[in-house]
Amino acid sequence: MMNDDQSRQPTTPHNAACDELRDLLPAYVIGATTAEEAARVHELLAICPELESDIATYAGLSEGFAADVQAIQPAAHVRGGLLARLAEEEAAAYPAQPQAPAAPTLVTKAIKPKRGRRSSSWWWIAAAAAVVLLLATNALWLARVGDVQSQLTTLQQEQQELLTVLADPDVARIALHSTADQTTPLATVLWNPHNNEAILYTDALPALDSDHAYQLWVIGAQGPVSAGIFHTSASGTSFHAFAPREDMDAYQAVGISVEPASGSDQPTTNPLALGELPTTT
Repeated sequence: MMNDDQSRQPTTPHNAACDELRDLLPAYVIGATTAEEAARVHELLAICPELESDIATYAGLSEGFAADVQAIQPAAHVRGGLLARLAEEEAAAYPAQPQAPAAPTLVTKAIKPKRGRRSSSWWWIAAAAAVVLLLATNALWLARVGDVQSQLTTLQQEQQELLTVLADPDVARIALHSTADQTTPLATVLWNPHNNEAILYTDALPALDSDHAYQLWVIGAQGPVSAGIFHTSASGTSFHAFAPREDMDAYQAVGISVEPASGSDQPTTNPLALGELPTTT
């Protein structure tokens, strides 16, 4: 864009050539010129070599856009609406005019509107891309807000379950230690003996692949009974609420094993963690 000082400079063949080159350079840098226009750019650069630095500037800007903006495929109705709106705006801005006889004094003026129309179309394309990007960004943020709300709801439910279990002063705390060394704590179970509700919490178990899950077992005289499957996050944490079939005094221990993703009727692997239940009176 020319500043006020440039706009007041007298029009000379050199200035006219440089103005034409300035109009062509943005499209030339991104490969949007015809072969004739590209040849004209090379011809004009010989007249206005001081504008060669503008090529590097435009190239840097186009590379920045390519690196920072991800390609977005708009929904069909969004794309159709934008194209229809662009067609309406183009028709309103440049209505069909009856062809007037050529006049020598109007030759120069007849060339400039073509550059103006291309420049206008360029800005409309940029505006349309910005609208599509804005719509996609809004959709992304709405999805993220929905995820956050879902996570908050889950946390509130887990907090309520934990408060229910801990409400009784007789709640039992069972530490589940690694069976590899019998000393490393891997999980904790809080069990309310009065309402027979319990919660397992861990922050020490690695996430498993999609074909496997952790399965919790309560172990009594008749053997292990499933208390449900659970998964851990990438950081190794999990919060698993369960309600055993029998009262706590019917079991002697709690264990964790790795099982198929859908769970097993009985353990298919050795337990990786075990904890003994306290004796109740």
